[in-house]
Amino acid sequence: MKRTIFTKLFSRYLYLIILLAVFIPLFAFNTLRDYHYNIQGKRLEKIAVSVRYSIYPYYTDNKLSSINDFVRDIAEDLELRITIINTDGLVVADSERDPETMENHANRPEIIQALEEGKGESIRYSETVNREMMYFALPLIEGDEVLTVIRISEFHENIELLLADLRRDIAKSLMLILLVTVLVSWIFARSLSYPIRQLAEAQDKVASGDFNTRIFLKKDDEFKRLMDSFNSMANDLKILFHEVTKQKEDLNVILTSINEGLLVLDKEGRVIHYNNSFLEFFGCDNISNKHYWEISRNYVFIELLKNAEREKRSLSTEIEFNNRDLLCSITYLAVKEELIVVISDISEIKKFDTMKREFVINASHELRTPLTAIKGYIETMKEEGNGLNNQYIDIINRHTDRLITLVEDILELSKLESRTGIIETTGIDIKNLLQNVIKLFEQKLKDKDFGVNLIFDDGPEKIEADAFRLEQLFINLLDNAINYTEEGEINITVSRKGKNVVFFLQDTGVGIPEDHLPRVFERFYVVDKSRSRKLGGTGLGLSIVKHIVLQHHGQINIESEQNKGTTVRIELPLELRSIELTEN
Repeated sequence: MKRTIFTKLFSRYLYLIILLAVFIPLFAFNTLRDYHYNIQGKRLEKIAVSVRYSIYPYYTDNKLSSINDFVRDIAEDLELRITIINTDGLVVADSERDPETMENHANRPEIIQALEEGKGESIRYSETVNREMMYFALPLIEGDEVLTVIRISEFHENIELLLADLRRDIAKSLMLILLVTVLVSWIFARSLSYPIRQLAEAQDKVASGDFNTRIFLKKDDEFKRLMDSFNSMANDLKILFHEVTKQKEDLNVILTSINEGLLVLDKEGRVIHYNNSFLEFFGCDNISNKHYWEISRNYVFIELLKNAEREKRSLSTEIEFNNRDLLCSITYLAVKEELIVVISDISEIKKFDTMKREFVINASHELRTPLTAIKGYIETMKEEGNGLNNQYIDIINRHTDRLITLVEDILELSKLESRTGIIETTGIDIKNLLQNVIKLFEQKLKDKDFGVNLIFDDGPEKIEADAFRLEQLFINLLDNAINYTEEGEINITVSRKGKNVVFFLQDTGVGIPEDHLPRVFERFYVVDKSRSRKLGGTGLGLSIVKHIVLQHHGQINIESEQNKGTTVRIELPLELRSIELTEN
């Protein structure tokens, strides 16, 4: 049974009152009893002193025969027992008994103490009168000689009767005090527990959703300030709850209405939230609290989630499911160790890209034939001409070559885009591949009078990659570096970074303005159009390079400063994974 704050407070006070009610009377009664015994002892001592002076003449005048009558008279007036005892223990006189019939008192403790210390006192049972007595003994001394011992005694029950009356008076007073204290404690405990109980009841109402609950107290004390704070908090909670509820409703409407599928997984891989679009994509019903491997058997989807969970990073990839092309993006939340999965249907986009790519490929193929014919006729005209129109023929020939290069680059880029994630890999000797690429530009380097330095900074010797594509990548990069460098040198540095190889291609050319750097990988984008046109550039070289890097699951970035040179950094894995994962 749950105990209330009132019960706890009142029971504590009650325990304390009972404890005090037991020990205080006991202590007080013992103290009063000792005090009363002390007073009684002093009273008997004063009487003994008076008797001692009264009987002294009987000894000096040799009137011992009449001393017993004197003792009886005094004892009757004082309502006490008086006994006169010689130093050898013989009773000379007694107010209650015949001295001649009484036994020797030499062994009585009060007599012994009186003879040794000058006075004696004891409470004990008297064999003579068969009752408990309180004794006080005082010696009668003349000079250095003890003449006799005067003993005054009183019935002990008389003292106990007095103490009993005192005990009853204390008990009555204590009962009254106890009742008053209990009543005051009850009132005090109730006054303390009442506002606390009100606060607890109000808190239960607020917890159950009743934010209109308020508490009002009249007394201006700490409890009133606490209740005012509670009222203010309840009002703030009401406002906040309505805002959160509205936001939650808005969020649910948004999540329900969006076309993208949403799935949230906890750190154990269980579903904690999803929307209808996700169920539609995967053809599921209720998936609450299920593990992600219970939702779908799609290998790519499960492997993507496993990799994101294991590597604790965000990933994305394309998957095919139920005749749909889906883009699966996974975001890793480090704080809660949760995974947020967003599924987008990109079937139409893929279809459009396929149509666009096929159009580009078909158009390029259609353009290649007439351009090849034009090229042949131009060469024929130049051979058979009289030299008068050679200047114009050279211009036509140069532009024809540029068009042919453009068509070939477009075809190459289309092939790369159509084969994303599907490459034919083999073990490649990195140094041999780079040396072969450099040899292709020997004449160009000789004409510009500078060279290419190949530096292996503890770099790996082998890499698993598509040899043709990797060679194409370095040909495009080195061609750009040579074209845009007039003097200085070009360095190619190879180093290792964990399970990856890093290539740095650094030139001392004209550089790229900072505002152009974000767009250098776009198709047909050229920084210096006049220079590019002069060199026959198509604006597709870096786009081809980026697609090759992405095919190999690598990363590429460019740093450049005008008139100081450009550095291209490429990081590729030494061994390719089985499925394509793109880090967000």
